[in-house]
Amino acid sequence: MTDIVIGLDLGTGGVRAIAVNLQGQVIAQSTRSYPLLTPQPGWTEQNSSDWVEASLDALFDVTQQLNGHRE
Repeated sequence: MTDIVIGLDLGTGGVRAIAVNLQGQVIAQSTRSYPLLTPQPGWTEQNSSDWVEASLDALFDVTQQLNGHRE
């Protein structure tokens, strides 16, 4: 079995999940976006549950890409 490290990058407009081997080669990756809410001029908000849902979706996609992966 190959050692793989999974990273998660939460940004303002979306999340990115990647899986890399110990040599730094990207094995799988996935991105999901979420909305930036502007309820009034000059206001910017986000719903933290959107972060969680997008993160879980991206991580699930990466694990599906890794399913059966062999080096």
